[in-house]
Amino acid sequence: MFDSDIKEVCIIGYYGFGNIGDDAILIAALEEYTKAYDMYVRILVNKNDYVERMLKEFHLNDNIVLYDRWNIGQIAESIHYSDALIFCGGGLFQDKTSLKSFMYYFFLAFLAHLKKKKIIIERNSIGPLNTKVSRFLFSKVLNWASTVSVRDTISYNFLVQNYPEFSLKYRIKQDFVMSDISSNIFKRSVSKEKNYDILFILRKSQGIEQIADLINQIKNEYSLRVIVFQEGDLFVLKDIIQNVDYPGPGKIYETLEIIQSSRVVVSNRLHGLIMAFMNDIKTIGISTDPKIEGFCKDYNLDYLCDNDYQLKDKLISLLKVYL
Repeated sequence: MFDSDIKEVCIIGYYGFGNIGDDAILIAALEEYTKAYDMYVRILVNKNDYVERMLKEFHLNDNIVLYDRWNIGQIAESIHYSDALIFCGGGLFQDKTSLKSFMYYFFLAFLAHLKKKKIIIERNSIGPLNTKVSRFLFSKVLNWASTVSVRDTISYNFLVQNYPEFSLKYRIKQDFVMSDISSNIFKRSVSKEKNYDILFILRKSQGIEQIADLINQIKNEYSLRVIVFQEGDLFVLKDIIQNVDYPGPGKIYETLEIIQSSRVVVSNRLHGLIMAFMNDIKTIGISTDPKIEGFCKDYNLDYLCDNDYQLKDKLISLLKVYL
């Protein structure tokens, strides 16, 4: 997978923000890099006490150092002493969230390029890139990168269609959470009871009001649970949907237990779908962006678009088939 001269790496992702899906990516990547490839790993992370606790829980303390992703001195140091900078999973190169977010990751790539470090884009979702600035700057990142792998066919096709000059670099690889090396973590049996007919794993999206109406309509017919993967979503959704839970930052096994105890998972969070799929739970995706649509298409899973004005009715029909 890696050139023989890569012994120490700096990895960057959306780490340390309490997002359970991104926490899962981090654990899976570290399982692979430190145990399968015996690498020394520097992580650019939003410094948070829970990250260290999570690493200890998964016995990932050796050969790992945390650096503050907001401290320019620590950013420079982490890249300087590494052989490669790895954009490690997630949807990092996109400007839907904000152009500011895209520019942060571009800056890291530019710094690594200046320091003549290898740049690896590893199992990302790419896009959307809506501005001319982001599309142009991303072409520079692709030029500097030694390898580019994406986790879904939609991202791969986006690259081939928009940046064909770098097509020899492109590969499709499964999400870190699904890799052969680390997938056993996320298939670990932590629950044998089916306590819920339907588990909703949600964030605010265009169709959330329809989903809220659906939950109110069927709450007396089915046993339901609603969870979020990030604390910020809890505050947003509690005014829309009653009884929303957040397992907590880094609480991967607790989240798996909830998923495994459900008969059907409905999610507009990608890693909610991934963890359900890996545990043979029936899944219905609510696509809010290409990464969810891409995953569902690649694995032949039912999905609906969050901007569909018939979302609630179509979801009810699917649930009747599944239950």
